[in-house]
Amino acid sequence: MALMNVAKENLKFYYVDTEYADFLRDKKFGDACVPFIDYPKRKKFFIGVIFRIDEFDYFAPISSNTEINPASFAIIDKEKVIATIRTNFMFPVFNEVCYPLEISKIKDTRYRRLIEKEYRYVNKFREQIKGLAREIYLKRISGQIYIGKIYVMNFKKLEKRSKNYNKKN
Repeated sequence: MALMNVAKENLKFYYVDTEYADFLRDKKFGDACVPFIDYPKRKKFFIGVIFRIDEFDYFAPISSNTEINPASFAIIDKEKVIATIRTNFMFPVFNEVCYPLEISKIKDTRYRRLIEKEYRYVNKFREQIKGLAREIYLKRISGQIYIGKIYVMNFKKLEKRSKNYNKKN
């Protein structure tokens, strides 16, 4: 079952399973640039949006990094970039490795308001975000490894790797 939302429905925010991200990060069979979720002293709050590109659902991480590049989509509040969606770091996902973020359950009020702002903005511009993701995907599969000076992950290699994932119980 696809995670993809119908074109006019809101995009949702998701978490991704740490083991799955680690599996994709394999240097030989995956892409070493898949973002880390777990760090030695903390777990990164790693959320993103999911949309369909060809036969795969793709997770594009939302980053607190506000640097704009040709593969990022800026999330803006009061004319200030507050986050970005990093399409160069998107990777294929499926139901068993994604968990929806329930914004209403975020206890920290200040943080919940920030996430709500990001959510409203992302959905206001969901078609542009999906368009950018598709553009970056097509450039990468046509052979472009860099867009400007920004590395773009090997989507075809990640798609192949994702098909071999078997979550350990």
